[in-house]
Amino acid sequence: MVTGGPVTALSRVTVSVSSLGCSTGAGSDAIEQYAAGESGLQNLGNGYYQFNWKAPTSYAGTCKTLKLDVGEGAGQERTALFQFN
Repeated sequence: MVTGGPVTALSRVTVSVSSLGCSTGAGSDAIEQYAAGESGLQNLGNGYYQFNWKAPTSYAGTCKTLKLDVGEGAGQERTALFQFN
């Protein structure tokens, strides 16, 4: 059950990536890149986490859908769309 409170004992995440058609003229937002520390899941405390993930160089020139599952149950994945240049 999702209650909206902070997750303080997250032990794993699952990342899945699938291909996505790149549409022309779509808006985009620049994202900040943080890669300090070890790769994978880092517990920053107080319900804050950081997951470092390096995209393969083969993704250049493609668009992908990234789904992040933090173990909250079916249908609770977070989704982000990326265009790699």
